[in-house]
Amino acid sequence: MANNRAEGGKGRILEHGHFWITAVTGLILAVGTFFAGRSSTSDQTGTTTTATVTATVTETVTNSAGGVTAASGQAAQSGQVTPAEGEPGVRLAGEVTFGRLNLDFREPRPVAGKSITRLGDDWLYSEGGFALAEWQQSDSVPGKEQCAAETAARGSGAVDGLVTGSLVCGTTPEGRVFRLEVLGLGENIRTRAVVWEK
Repeated sequence: MANNRAEGGKGRILEHGHFWITAVTGLILAVGTFFAGRSSTSDQTGTTTTATVTATVTETVTNSAGGVTAASGQAAQSGQVTPAEGEPGVRLAGEVTFGRLNLDFREPRPVAGKSITRLGDDWLYSEGGFALAEWQQSDSVPGKEQCAAETAARGSGAVDGLVTGSLVCGTTPEGRVFRLEVLGLGENIRTRAVVWEK
């Protein structure tokens, strides 16, 4: 009887193994980053490190004649991102570059313990209540309902193996649904983001 319970416990652990691997890997990276940052600054007493987060916004405006005019995207400080206007139900639509950002704000910005962070050339990691899931259906772009369902079914704290064109669905700590389309990878992960209102 004790063996049956032990085997059942192992089955449950194995069933959720990929979640454990993701969680442990994220924890190891976070701890390693913390200690690497402390050791590199321990010799530099009295210095302050400043991080700059940038976001790029591309705004599409419909003119009075019904034509569409697209303004070119420009890099901006995360505090200068403008929300989407004129699209019902959309809180933010535009180009967003990750470093580390929280998408619950109209102007995405880093928030300690509640952000999505680029942890590698092709990896987004979330902390503080975000859920992420890569959209697996080819030749389709998910809307709000599809992203909400995909995140509820397969959402986790990280997505990796991203390539240009990958679509990532997610939910924020405050319950907003979002979609990220990967535009570029490398030192930063550039995305076209859509964040819907609750």
